[in-house]
Amino acid sequence: GAPVFAPTSRRSLHIAGAMIHVDKENVEASLRLRMVEIREREFNHFLERTRSVATIATIMSGLGQFGLLYTKFINHNGCATPICPELLYPFFCVVSTFCSTLTAFVCIL
Repeated sequence: GAPVFAPTSRRSLHIAGAMIHVDKENVEASLRLRMVEIREREFNHFLERTRSVATIATIMSGLGQFGLLYTKFINHNGCATPICPELLYPFFCVVSTFCSTLTAFVCIL
């Protein structure tokens, strides 16, 4: 049988190779662009969640501060000893205020 394919010249092979090289560069550039878009989207998602945590921590810090302001209105009927509400309530208010404030500052930085 006769050959089905016509012989190709060197010039047409060189042009085909150059076109494949250009296509490869285009694919690589679009892939890099896509990766940058994905990183940007992940970073925006991270910032959004961090802002949410900072907002909640700030609210909790404010509630803890509010609780410390009103320690004189503690109900002494909740514990068996009078030292319990006078010691534990302010202690846990300070701990919650500290943790919430620390969380808010870490999220802001």
